[in-house]
Amino acid sequence: DAVGDSLAGATSVAAALPYPAVVKPVALSGSRGVMCVHDPGQCTAAFERLRGPFPEPRFLTTIGE
Repeated sequence: DAVGDSLAGATSVAAALPYPAVVKPVALSGSRGVMCVHDPGQCTAAFERLRGPFPEPRFLTTIGE
């Protein structure tokens, strides 16, 4: 598991993920803020999009089988 809380962290995490992947902000419940991404660029863009409502967003990524 890795936590991204900065653009540099999100970029690093995005490079390690298998795609497609799901981006979900930890601060929201249910499916709020969930985005499906298909490549590292989309992943980083999703992080940037969520930085608007959350000045210090934190994202947990779980890479599973």
